[in-house]
Amino acid sequence: MRHVNWLYRHSGRFNAASLRLLDSRPETRVGDQFNYRLTIDGQLYKNCNEALSNAAFEALLDSIELRLKEMGQRILSGDVEVAPYKIGSVTACGSMRIQRNLPY
Repeated sequence: MRHVNWLYRHSGRFNAASLRLLDSRPETRVGDQFNYRLTIDGQLYKNCNEALSNAAFEALLDSIELRLKEMGQRILSGDVEVAPYKIGSVTACGSMRIQRNLPY
């Protein structure tokens, strides 16, 4: 049944200080819903890039807040360019159920 949990894995950054609130399973060293691995002494492996220190997580939240404010200001000033969400070469348009003649 463990393999089913991988279907529900969250993708994205989280505050490592909140790890036990997100995954309360005792003595667990590998996350299933959250992407992390702990060493024998309970430290995050260095290649676990989704779990952030408190300072790094706060800095990320600050940068997101700034970006959202900038986007809101641009929209309010009339800049409403069509720019679909994109990760690598994949855009949100590719997952749309109804494809129309999109201008981008």
